[in-house]
Amino acid sequence: MSTTNDSPTKRIDKLEAALNYLVEDVNLDSVLNLLSNLEITDQERLGKAFYSGQISQVEFVEEVLDKGFAIFIELMRLHQPTFPYPDPNDKNPDLKEWNEKFQEAFRIQENERQALLQTVRRKAPLVVNSILDDWETLQSIRGANSEVLNRRWMKKTIEKRKNILSRAWPEMNPVHRPEYDIIQRKLKGPLHRDALLMPFINLEDLCASKNLLNMIQSRASVPPEHFAFSDSAGFPIAIELEAVKDTALNGTIMLLTGQKTRATYGTLKTCKSQTEKEDHVYAGFGFKLDQGFIILQNQKKIYSFLVRCVELLLHDIDLSATAAKKMDEVFEQERSIGFTETWSDSKEWHSISEINTQACYGLPQPFSVESVRKWAGARRDEAEDNFWALHEDPAYFVEQLVNFHGQNLELSRRTINETPSRSSHKVDDMALHYDCADVVFYSYRDVVIWDAIMTYLTRLEHAKANLKVEIQLSKRLPRDYELALGSFICLMSAVWIYATKDLYRSLMSCPSFQEFYEVVSEEDGSQSLRLNEATSDRWPLILKLLNTLVDIRTVEIWGGVNILDKMERIIESDSVQYATMGTNIRRQISRMAAFSHIWDTLRRHQPAYVGSHQESYKDLHRDCISQFKVIDELEDIIPKLRLSAHTKPRSAFDYPAGRKRTLQHVKQMQHAESKLDAFWSQVDLSLVRKTGKTLREWLGSKLTAREIQRTPPWIPEEAQQRRVKGNPLPMEFFDFGANLALESSEKIPTEIKTKPKTRGEAYPSPESSSTEPMVVPEEAKSPVQIFRLPKKAFKTIATFYPTSVEDRTSRKVQWKDFLHVMYSLDFEIEKRHGSEWYFEPTWKRNAPITVHEPHPSHEMNFDKIRFEANRMARKYGWSADSFQVK
Repeated sequence: MSTTNDSPTKRIDKLEAALNYLVEDVNLDSVLNLLSNLEITDQERLGKAFYSGQISQVEFVEEVLDKGFAIFIELMRLHQPTFPYPDPNDKNPDLKEWNEKFQEAFRIQENERQALLQTVRRKAPLVVNSILDDWETLQSIRGANSEVLNRRWMKKTIEKRKNILSRAWPEMNPVHRPEYDIIQRKLKGPLHRDALLMPFINLEDLCASKNLLNMIQSRASVPPEHFAFSDSAGFPIAIELEAVKDTALNGTIMLLTGQKTRATYGTLKTCKSQTEKEDHVYAGFGFKLDQGFIILQNQKKIYSFLVRCVELLLHDIDLSATAAKKMDEVFEQERSIGFTETWSDSKEWHSISEINTQACYGLPQPFSVESVRKWAGARRDEAEDNFWALHEDPAYFVEQLVNFHGQNLELSRRTINETPSRSSHKVDDMALHYDCADVVFYSYRDVVIWDAIMTYLTRLEHAKANLKVEIQLSKRLPRDYELALGSFICLMSAVWIYATKDLYRSLMSCPSFQEFYEVVSEEDGSQSLRLNEATSDRWPLILKLLNTLVDIRTVEIWGGVNILDKMERIIESDSVQYATMGTNIRRQISRMAAFSHIWDTLRRHQPAYVGSHQESYKDLHRDCISQFKVIDELEDIIPKLRLSAHTKPRSAFDYPAGRKRTLQHVKQMQHAESKLDAFWSQVDLSLVRKTGKTLREWLGSKLTAREIQRTPPWIPEEAQQRRVKGNPLPMEFFDFGANLALESSEKIPTEIKTKPKTRGEAYPSPESSSTEPMVVPEEAKSPVQIFRLPKKAFKTIATFYPTSVEDRTSRKVQWKDFLHVMYSLDFEIEKRHGSEWYFEPTWKRNAPITVHEPHPSHEMNFDKIRFEANRMARKYGWSADSFQVK
């Protein structure tokens, strides 16, 4: 739609001011957002022509103007939301009047820019000198008095620590993550700038045993330029809450990251082109003028605060006699300088919230594709184990049906407009239909998603290994590596959409939250459920956070990890909030946390991802979409399959695995397995009719081949007694065949000592994380891996791997006892968000495993024990013979 009948020349004149601005500030994201509103053919033609240089910015805007005035206004508004704009819906806007207002606003902004430039040129060198003077002082004091400093702080009570911190930083925020309180209270303005940009400066976290010591150690160990990128992390939320003004990217930027001398840190650079500005700013080694100056001001506050804390702790020591290292020598130190903790931590495990909090006070951790790939591999293994367990274990299959039934029953009831007291057979049948569809679809989809993530991580790993030049923090990423990183970011964007849809569905059907949702009629005549804003004053705190997590824009501004961190703290401190969430929501939180963890590591990548190269972006996007095309196809097909009849009667799936083995029980188990086989045969038969492929053929190479285990014929008890000893997986316990093929044949040392702890590095280097089998002297090799455990831990693990027929009956294990035995087996343990726990064996770093905590009982029942025992047996080769009492 053209907005005027003027000639192209006159129309360009009318938009001169806007175009002058646009030429400086148009970037890839804005262009893609704009092009997404056009037809596909226009996207391809305009995008290719613009980035190949076939058309100028002026010609580009003219083309867009022809396609829709509202789209052009939206693009401009992305750059300057405060500028005056005509109504996008006005079909005949007065461009002349708008142009005059726009030019006036542009002149005002230019005057502000010039004033800021003069201020920064005058004050920045003074601030830099103050920062580096305090850094030198901190380093010299810390180096000469580290032991005394650590000892004195650790002996202080909480109240005395608060007193020191308050004297060093008056009016310090009292609580963890103060920015959340600001958001909840809907506060805005520059008054809250420090809390939003430096949320780690708070009494609650700094009073913890070692956070302040870590901060002093890390900030003293390396120059301030190491922290410039991480110190800028709070700008998105500060801008959103108007604590910092979002200015346009003009020709002058400030250089921080990679500037290693007093003369270069904080210097200003005038860029000659838009590409040069984007390379510096979006890659994270250059900053907008005002934001760079704010970073310097904040660093001045931080280093002054740390020096003051040290002086208060060492008040009786003559610090003037301490010899400082020379500046030039310090700047030549390696970027990888670390430090060794001089205090002990006796906790058997840490939560991911604790780890994230402590990370704010340590050295910025570089992006490690190896560690992300290792952790994602554990999630992929979990997805595959889930897929196979649904095929071979009737009890597990029924458990998953039940998990889905609660939310599907409520959604079906609302669809048919029936109240809970009038639940009909029609509602039950509809819910069961969707239960079956969900079990099939999600088991398939999770394997596809995590396989795609692993594939893209492998590509990124290979791209890094094949680099011909080393990645430098002060330069844009090499082309091939940036393309691999860009494709992975594109993939994770698509994955996040699936996760938010799943969480939203679980929220709508959660009994604790149903009263806050209302039925809304859509324009197409359909109905949907939405949160009723009129009830917002009664929303539980956990619901507010969960609703925030579903909002993609809020997640981008605040960060999914930060939202989850606040949520986890609420759950830990408030049992009522914890009880409001069902198993499905806990699982969905774990899934979203997994993706958020990856996103968080990508956000820390230095240099940051700038944007794909012109001719390659479309190929990256198309490749990412192709990864999930099969998901979208089956999401449409599977709900149309008629599967519910094959799960009736439910009693046919009764699986007495925890009962004493008798002829009757064995036949009942075999009958349940045959019913399960019939269900999956029906799934494949229906899919073949509609698509020509079975479910496993749809998965193809994404699924590792595995033989489904079945209960063998009944053997009298006397014969069973003779067979149990030496059986790698006790048949009577796992209910499946005794000839379960273990996936790992790796031989490891005969004995693993558990005390004292001998833990390796948490994130090993590529050399130490090789997937090659461990080399062990011939005399140390053994076909059986032996763990010597304390009596209590041995008793717990014996429940997973019984040694006699008498131990095959149902038992339960408290979750804390399971954690203790895994710690005794030399696993490093992390409590992640939701129900997920991460276990990494120190003796086999490349084989971590994830296990979900039972909710809400914190107790592992017999089926859960059997399922996890099976997984660990396959992964580590464990059996009853693998454990002995110490």
